Amino acid sequence: MDGAKLKSLRKRAGHTQKELADAMGVHFTSVSRWERYGELPEDRLPELAEALGVEVADLLDDPAATPKPAQAPVEEERKGVRTSGEVNAWRDKLGVTPMNMYLRLILAILPSFRTEEGVVLVTRQQLIDDANLPGELVDEHWPAVLESEWVERVGEVEWAFRLVMPEG
Repeated sequence: MDGAKLKSLRKRAGHTQKELADAMGVHFTSVSRWERYGELPEDRLPELAEALGVEVADLLDDPAATPKPAQAPVEEERKGVRTSGEVNAWRDKLGVTPMNMYLRLILAILPSFRTEEGVVLVTRQQLIDDANLPGELVDEHWPAVLESEWVERVGEVEWAFRLVMPEG
C-alpha cells in the first residue's frame, strides 16, 4: 500500500495522525512514517483497519487480496528472513519464545528497517528517533540483540545484519 492511500483512508475516517496513533498505541511519528513510506506494520493490519473503519483488504495494494497466514520457512541452513510472510513467521515465533521483554521489543521492531535485499540497516539513533525507543534501553539491550540467535551480522558492521529464523 502506498502512504497516500493510508493518508486518504485516515482523513476519510476523520482522524489526525495523532488520533490514529493514540488508537493504535503508537507514537504519531509512526503513523507519519507509514504514510510517508507506505511501510505498514503487517502484524497490526487488523488493528489499523479497525481504527480506520475499513477491511484489511482495503489496506493492501490489491483490493481483492486477503492476508495469508504466516508460514515458517523450511530451512536447510540458516537463511535470512526476506519476504513479508517470513517476517510474519519470524515475529510469530519471537512472540512465543521466552526472553527479556525489552530484547523482544527491539527484535520485533527490526523488520521495519529491512532493505529490499533483506538486510537490516539501523543505527542507534534510528531506534531512538524512528522507533521511539529510549536511548538507555537501546544501549542496555543492543549487545543481547547482536548475540541473539535471531540475527546474523553482515560483515563487521555493527548495524548491518540479517534476521534469521532460530532453529528448533
